[in-house]
Amino acid sequence: METSSAGSDPTSNPASRDGVQDRRRLLRRPSTVNNKLVRAFFLVVLIGTGWLFVKLFLPYLTAIILAVVLASVFRPLYSWLQARFRGSKTVAAAVTSFLVVLIVVLPLVGFLGLLAKEAADFAGTLSETVSVDDVNEIIAGEGIAGDFYGWLAENYGVEVDPVQVRESFLTAAKNAGTTIASSGSAIASGIFGAIVQFLLMIFTLYYLLRDGDALVVYLMDLSPLPDAQEKQVMRRFRDVGGAVFYGNIVSSVLQGIFGGLGFLIFGLPGAFLWGSVMGILALIPLLGTLIVYIPATIILMVQGRWGIAIGFLVFNIVASNVLDNWLKPKLIEKRLRAHPLLVFFSIIGGLSAFGMLGLLYGPIIMTIFLALIEIYKRDFRDPQLSSAAEVSFVEGTSDDRYLG
Repeated sequence: METSSAGSDPTSNPASRDGVQDRRRLLRRPSTVNNKLVRAFFLVVLIGTGWLFVKLFLPYLTAIILAVVLASVFRPLYSWLQARFRGSKTVAAAVTSFLVVLIVVLPLVGFLGLLAKEAADFAGTLSETVSVDDVNEIIAGEGIAGDFYGWLAENYGVEVDPVQVRESFLTAAKNAGTTIASSGSAIASGIFGAIVQFLLMIFTLYYLLRDGDALVVYLMDLSPLPDAQEKQVMRRFRDVGGAVFYGNIVSSVLQGIFGGLGFLIFGLPGAFLWGSVMGILALIPLLGTLIVYIPATIILMVQGRWGIAIGFLVFNIVASNVLDNWLKPKLIEKRLRAHPLLVFFSIIGGLSAFGMLGLLYGPIIMTIFLALIEIYKRDFRDPQLSSAAEVSFVEGTSDDRYLG
């Protein structure tokens, strides 16, 4: 009985027991079809939750990107402070973030205060210079305005109807009042939104400084690219952050300073006000400070102050050309190692696609794309197909050996 019982139990035989375990493993193992189904299901769930995850961050994307750029720019300061605070990441990150707040907020508050005072002074000067009688003369076509209307009619055949001028003044005043009244809530909402974005940026900056190294390692582990390629992309991103920060900000500040000096030297009112406006407009390619100094020059010419007008115009042309065509390329193009044409279109394309933030987004997109192109040329394409001409164009150097 014992022998037959032992013989009837397949698990009593080692060979039979191994066979049963193999069959159980086969039953538990998914088939090829099931394996593909599981992967497809996982991919769909991953993409769906990933899309929702990204959607959570989209309203705050600007604050996050600015925090990343600032973390890259102020990383040396953070490292220096960390060494001074005995390796404490928390204290160094907190102090660095606080210093960034001081660097941004204190000059901004002072700037806005001076700008408001300058605007009030300029309005007072304008009201003293242009009286109600002067405005009435312009509307009625009398005095200097009448002479100007006659000059237009005599030389260019342009007839100006004082009645239409009066109606235009009234319509413009009415529209201005309506616009100011209707945009008050929008302005308040915009200011509140900007404050919230700034606080989120500082909050994000603190954690990027403190835990940025761990985040970089985590992202590199997720990426299938080799470490050398990942480091190249991150290095270029760090370069573009510094280039955009130093290049555009320093250049625009200098444009504002020289613009204000131009108003001050030639005795024009509102030097700080218009210098500040020129500094902001200097961020816009092509037009920039032209929007201010060309109309100012025309006004001086209409007033008959030809010498001051020509001197003012020449001063601003020289200053803007030196800063735009010499200083800014030195600050941006060499850091980006990109051709000036690519830098130019990345800036104006970024402005067109993303607004003022395109000044940052455009160069970042261009730089990352060029870094990927370099990786492709080095690691995925036959090295014999590369030429010095390609490198010289992308990096903005001169190489005309292939032009014959």
